[in-house]
Amino acid sequence: MPAGRNAKRKYFQPKPGHDAKRSKREDLAAGMKGFLITCSQGNETRSVVEAYDLLNQHFDSETAKLEEASDEKNSTQPTEDDAEKAMAEELKKYNTSAGIEERKARFKAVESGCNNLIFISSAVEDPSQFALSLLTEIHSNGKGRARYVQRILPVVAVCRAELDAIKKTAELALAKFFSGPENQDKTYLILYKTRNTGITTTRDDLIEAIGSVVKSINPACRANLNDPDYAISVDVIKCLCCISVARNYAKLRKYNIHVDEESIQDKVSRVGVAKGSLETDTKTAAAPSGVVKTAMELALEDSNGTATVNTETIGEIASVAAVKGESEVLPKTTGDVVTV
Repeated sequence: MPAGRNAKRKYFQPKPGHDAKRSKREDLAAGMKGFLITCSQGNETRSVVEAYDLLNQHFDSETAKLEEASDEKNSTQPTEDDAEKAMAEELKKYNTSAGIEERKARFKAVESGCNNLIFISSAVEDPSQFALSLLTEIHSNGKGRARYVQRILPVVAVCRAELDAIKKTAELALAKFFSGPENQDKTYLILYKTRNTGITTTRDDLIEAIGSVVKSINPACRANLNDPDYAISVDVIKCLCCISVARNYAKLRKYNIHVDEESIQDKVSRVGVAKGSLETDTKTAAAPSGVVKTAMELALEDSNGTATVNTETIGEIASVAAVKGESEVLPKTTGDVVTV
């Protein structure tokens, strides 16, 4: 074989030590807990970096609040020297290798086995409370801090995707949220989704199994499909099952991290009523003003997260009414709103 040909083959071989430098992520496994994150298509790597920033920043913020509250309760008035010493110690901590490793150990990305889906394993004691605090802060500020991350679900347990294993794991994981007299009036919603799996258990069987687990923990708890205290999300990924418990699920827009910053006028424009659908030629019959009022009401309801507007139906019917001059074909207000 010619030497030139051998040289060409070696050209495509990896450099010595190249594979050793590449760190392979750990696979998702039973016994983990953390955060199940959906992201935009093709941006998994960017989403991991963005998720690290979001989670670490919030962790540092919450830790600082707890330390500040503890200092105010147990210490005397701090002096300027004390503040400088504390800042120096904090900077020293994070500049050391131990501090860097501590931050890395908090959150660790693992392979989920699905596109547009990442899993961040965490050492946080209560992922549900942590996610609630994070999403509440984001929505209260009215500013989204993510570009690629779309939704964050707190996973309290991971187990095998078998009905018996799911029921046993759910009994242990959900007891914290539904047991005790203080949780007598708690309501719940069960969500179910499968990805890249061949599980034979049907959706109805699994939802019924989770519901029976909740009832066995606390018979007084009841289902609420509109605004539950807890949303129990069961995500089956390949041969594993992630059980998430999300508090204030409806109020926090189903844990969607993107905050809707549109104004009411922008919402009216988006549904095609203020611009386009009701803009008619002066020679044609204009649509009644009641339609515009209805659209404004729908936009206001949509901004509060209590209703969903059927934009295509309103736009098409309003356009037909404007051209024909027939107010009878216009939809009624109650027909344009679908309660979530």
